[in-house]
Amino acid sequence: MELEPFKSIYRQSSGQCIDSLREFGYAITRLELEPSASFDSEWRQFKESWNKLEADRYLKAATTYRFRRYAAYDYFSLAGNLRQKPHQGFRQTTTEGVNNPYAGQERIFAPLTDDIANGQWLRILIQANIELFSRLLANPISHWTVGVHQIRVLGTSSAAGSPTPEGIHRDGYRFLASHLVNSSNLAGGASRIYDGGRKLIKEVALRQPGDTVLLDDRRVYHEATPVYPLNSNLGKAERDVIVISYDEV
Repeated sequence: MELEPFKSIYRQSSGQCIDSLREFGYAITRLELEPSASFDSEWRQFKESWNKLEADRYLKAATTYRFRRYAAYDYFSLAGNLRQKPHQGFRQTTTEGVNNPYAGQERIFAPLTDDIANGQWLRILIQANIELFSRLLANPISHWTVGVHQIRVLGTSSAAGSPTPEGIHRDGYRFLASHLVNSSNLAGGASRIYDGGRKLIKEVALRQPGDTVLLDDRRVYHEATPVYPLNSNLGKAERDVIVISYDEV
């Protein structure tokens, strides 16, 4: 699919995001969501697709609290062309000194549904982030590989859900973007960012739809704190995010 010319989608300017990524290895921002009849319909469809995720069967937990889908893409910068790859497994790399139970393991998650895989919102997110990350590079990347993860984490008063059961880690890519799509009765679930020595340098709770963390995955580590209900009388907590990885082929 051919993508539209780039325009900023964040409340912060692209320059502010780039400056923060250069200085700290991360940027905290929010998608600029402009209400309109067309937008409301498309965003509602995008958001409601999290109700169709499948259970993460790789969790080593007594209860299933994480649900997800996954797809991989090629992006060709010169043509501005985004192409979905045949469905494939997902691997996290081994990071020295980090005990990641999933490192090196191929995990096969359910694919994105066609309406989301080929939808406008996903194309916008992928292209906007590639354009932004490209401005950080001395040598432009002509062929990107992109991984898209839809993830829902549930938490109850008796069993908190962990967005990152692997703990503090790197995913082994060039850049990462994590966008909050929706949340309900949510406490916890804060994004934590660590420097190269694994010292905590930033903690931020994504609470509003469009809240975003951008990471230079080669410079920083990350994790997210357990999810639990803000009010136990209102039932379970939900945290819906889309995490997108970017790397050079």
